Amino acid sequence: MSNTRLIALAAAFAAGLSLTSTSPALAGGASSQFYGTVTHVSESNIKVRDPQNGQELGFVLTPHFNHLFWKNGKNAQMKFLQTGTPVEVIYDQKALGIRHADKVILLRSLGKYK
Repeated sequence: MSNTRLIALAAAFAAGLSLTSTSPALAGGASSQFYGTVTHVSESNIKVRDPQNGQELGFVLTPHFNHLFWKNGKNAQMKFLQTGTPVEVIYDQKALGIRHADKVILLRSLGKYK
């Protein structure tokens, strides 16, 4: 596949994602927050579901993602990020309009911090 076709395919994919996005619009790539419980986690992405309204968003994790913290600001290990864990995700959509996590904060419970 030629580079031109690959770039065109990536642009079309990014445009399609922006049209079907369920997240609030982020003006100028500004950061936003999403609270919920982890429903899926892998090396490259995380899905979080808000139990109050049922909305579920997916976020891309960059390679060697190391921005995982406890609410008190101390670093956390990736092993604590498991299905069912309450989290706050700080994210933006600067890279091709794809939601990616800038920081994931582990919470003890959703109600206490929201």
